[in-house]
Amino acid sequence: MGLGLATPHLVPSADRQEAPSGIEALRNRQAPDFTLPGSQPPDAVTLAAYRGKVVLLNFFETGCPHCHEEIPALVKLHRDLRADGVEVIGVALDPVGTKELGRLAKELGVSYPMALGNEGVAERYGGIEGVPTSFLIDRKGRIVDIFPGAVGYTTLETAVRSVK
Repeated sequence: MGLGLATPHLVPSADRQEAPSGIEALRNRQAPDFTLPGSQPPDAVTLAAYRGKVVLLNFFETGCPHCHEEIPALVKLHRDLRADGVEVIGVALDPVGTKELGRLAKELGVSYPMALGNEGVAERYGGIEGVPTSFLIDRKGRIVDIFPGAVGYTTLETAVRSVK
């Protein structure tokens, strides 16, 4: 049972003159820091440890088919751009244990850090309403782009390279 995050993200009408809310309110702001249990205990994943790198922060659920479809693009991005100071971090938003998350990472060939998220981190990131959702964070820790939904390798690579 997940956090109920698999519903589609609803975007407000362009006609409204309201301040952005939810995940869009985070654009061009500092990414909220977190320390979460990693898929390989006792390792914890802390966002602040990646300051100075471009980070693609991917929120997902272990049982989400679209999330599984996106993971090969994230693995390839991590492999291709890590030497250039780019890091991918996966945060699972369903109640799995570190053992199950580690097993999933191995099964899918995930080479980037994965962590166990919770409702608190989901709320700090605008109340994630659907998964997968990714945040592109620049070297200074600012969120420069947001990707609600599964995204392909070419789109991600282009976005990451524009930040480097």
